[in-house]
Amino acid sequence: ACRPPIVFSTRKVGALLSFLALSPQQSASREHLATLLWGNSSEKQARQSLRQALASLRKDVRPYEIVDADAHTVRLRPGAVWVDALELEALAASTDFDALTRAIGLFRGELLAGVAIKEELFETWLRQQRRRFEAIGSDALERYAGCADALGKGQDAIAAVERLLSIVPLREDWQRLALQLYARHRGHNE
Repeated sequence: ACRPPIVFSTRKVGALLSFLALSPQQSASREHLATLLWGNSSEKQARQSLRQALASLRKDVRPYEIVDADAHTVRLRPGAVWVDALELEALAASTDFDALTRAIGLFRGELLAGVAIKEELFETWLRQQRRRFEAIGSDALERYAGCADALGKGQDAIAAVERLLSIVPLREDWQRLALQLYARHRGHNE
């Protein structure tokens, strides 16, 4: 059954969940989270804001219990959330055509599109993650195009390289690949 999307009470609550979801072991220290999301506030106010955000997060995702926190660490419960970006990363590492097919299906544009939090540390982290996942998705598309071409799936290969060119239109190696695929699968006049 389809569940309705979760609407977070504030942007920072969504940012908190996003950061935890993409962090190693899906956990972070309270101190780091407070600095990341409320770095412009006093330490006391930042810690209070983090406590309020955690309470809001628990309320926003009710009846699901996805967050555990102690005096030092906040973590997502193992297996409590499915993160499409992490699935993309795992599938993109494969050489299996079906896994690459699923990976490029998950690569749907900019990571956390539309998310903007006016905190320098969070924005720096978000820019780094966006670059990282764009590189992961682009690599998966490029390898998928090569596999599809080798399997005689020319239109699929062309569609993948056209997606690559929509990301970076003037990248020379992708332009060359597009020309090769057009010539091979649509004829030299194309």
